This record gives sequence, C-alpha cells and structure tokens, in this order.
Amino acid sequence: MANAVWFKETEAGTKTSLNTEDDSTDDSNRLKLLYPLDHVQTVVIRDTVMEDAGIYHCESTEGKKLSTIYIIVEEMNLSESFTNQSIRFYEAEPTRLLETSEENTGMVNSWVSHKTKNKITQLVDSIPPSTQLILLNAVAFSGQWKIKFDVKPRKGLFTKLNGDLVKVPLLYHQRYTAPMIYAVELKAQVARFALSGDSSLYILLPRSNKVTDLQQVEEKMTDTAVHRMIEQMKTTPPENIEVSLPQINLDVQPDMNMLIRKLGLSSLFEDANLCGLFSERKLALDGARHRAFLKLTEEGVEAGAVSTVIFSRSYPSFLAMRPFIMLLWSDQANVPLFIGRVTDP
Repeated sequence: MANAVWFKETEAGTKTSLNTEDDSTDDSNRLKLLYPLDHVQTVVIRDTVMEDAGIYHCESTEGKKLSTIYIIVEEMNLSESFTNQSIRFYEAEPTRLLETSEENTGMVNSWVSHKTKNKITQLVDSIPPSTQLILLNAVAFSGQWKIKFDVKPRKGLFTKLNGDLVKVPLLYHQRYTAPMIYAVELKAQVARFALSGDSSLYILLPRSNKVTDLQQVEEKMTDTAVHRMIEQMKTTPPENIEVSLPQINLDVQPDMNMLIRKLGLSSLFEDANLCGLFSERKLALDGARHRAFLKLTEEGVEAGAVSTVIFSRSYPSFLAMRPFIMLLWSDQANVPLFIGRVTDP
C-alpha cells in the first residue's frame, strides 16, 4: 500500500514525520522514497548518523487497514540478521509453527481476521505439513460516501458482458454532486465519488458492455494516463448528476503464483537463493496467497420492500449499470489503493 506516511519515534514517545519531497527540509537530500507509485513505500536514508537510530513506523490514513508482516517458521534457525530486521522494521518476531496443520491454519486465519478487524476472516484453507516458512500480509478497506445515496432500498438491471440482465441492489441519487468527464485518452466516462479517509472512488465506464471496450480502457490505463485523468478531475467543477451504481461488495483472491511468474520471479519456485533468510538449506516457494476485501454501500439500508427506479431525467446522468472499472484512490498520497473491473455484481 503506497498511501502511507513514514514517522520516526523518539525516546520521548513523540513522532517526527519524514518528508521525502520538501526541498526546504535539511533531511530532504538524505531521504529517498523508493517505488512511491505502485509498491510498498520504502524509505532509504543516506549518510546515516546516530540520531537516525530508532523505530520507524509506516502509517495509513483513516479507513485503510494494513497488517504487519507476520513470520512463522518450523524448527529451523533463521539468520540472525533477518530476524533482527523483521523485528526492527515490521515489529514482527518469528513465531514457531504449531504441531498440526489444523492448528496452523487456525492460527494464520485468526491473525488475518484480527489484523483486518474481521473484514477478512480466512486467507488459507489448509497448511501442508511440509510447510517450512509462511510470510503473511493482508489488507482491508472500508469507506463511507461523503455524500450519501438514497437510503430507500432499490433494485436495477445490470447488463453483463454477454448481454444478460441481472437484477442487483442499487445505489441511487437523483441529484448527486460530483465531477464527471469523458476521458478521451481512456475512452471512458469517468465520475469521482468522495469517500472518508481522504480517498475517492473513480468509476470508469466504457462505451458499451462489450468486453473489447472494457479491455480497451484497461490497456490505456497507464500510470501517466491515470494521473492525467486524476489531475483533470481535480479541475473539473462538480455538477448535479443522476447516479445509479450497483452496490459494491468485492472479495478478491487473485492467482498470485501466476502473477509472481509473470513478474519474472519463477526461480522462487525452483532454485531460489534465499541465503539471507536461511543459509543451512535451500528453500523454494510453494505458493502465494493474496486476498482483498472492499465493500461500499449506502448507510442505513434495511431489509424490506424493494422498488424499481423509474424517474424522469432532468440532470446529466452517470448510470454504471454495465461492466466498469473501479479505481480507489488515495487523495492524500496521490496513488491507487485498489483497482479492478466489475462485470457481475
């Protein structure tokens, strides 16, 4: 998650922010932020001095819940350097695996549930008895609309990629105040919805429900194109628009093994050189798991009678009732938090 801010904690318990961009600070030439746009934020401090000693924390803004990396090992000796750095940088001391696969599975899922405040309650189904090492990380996000949608339960028809219609719970507002543009470079209609925690939800709506139009938008979403779109939205004045969105409740578990191989790291599965972690015998990666949960609904929705939306249109409309791309953005750090397509809500 690249939406974080680094702090150094002093002996007195106070926290000092590390500013990596302000040229007016004395430390600006010593601090370098690695991968600020699409990786975990890592700060490098050049020409370290004694005053640099201490505990550094990476904190997120309101609404973003980041877990600390947690390490579990069997009866083997990790390198002292790795153990010390794990404790120093992640405040995570290696913990021994328990005796049975069931106990280990329960321990991992319990940790994930605790770290994400029950947003994610299960990350693994089982842990093989041959497991030697587990590295865990889990992320959850919950946000509230700054402008609330109509609390009256409604349903609408969502057109899927194959043309089928499915009835879905609806978020509706007849006069929602939000900026809306047609992004020519991305070939998509875009609307921005402000969220709590200095975040925004951008919905990119392709020209039709065809998979080719959706893929065309995705292919054009380079880092440069997305930032240009964000900057354009910042200068676009909000207007009253009629909005219809399907309620969003995403629980995503991508194939991490395939993604790791696509990144050119196939050697991790075969003949990995992890001597900095454990030098006595070679380790190989058996598998990787990632799970992300995101849920955005209107507040105060209760079970009951459901009505269908039938309104005469008196304002510009943004009707995301066909496949679209969802971009959850940190306004504070100016980086993406989540990104994905919604094709069947």
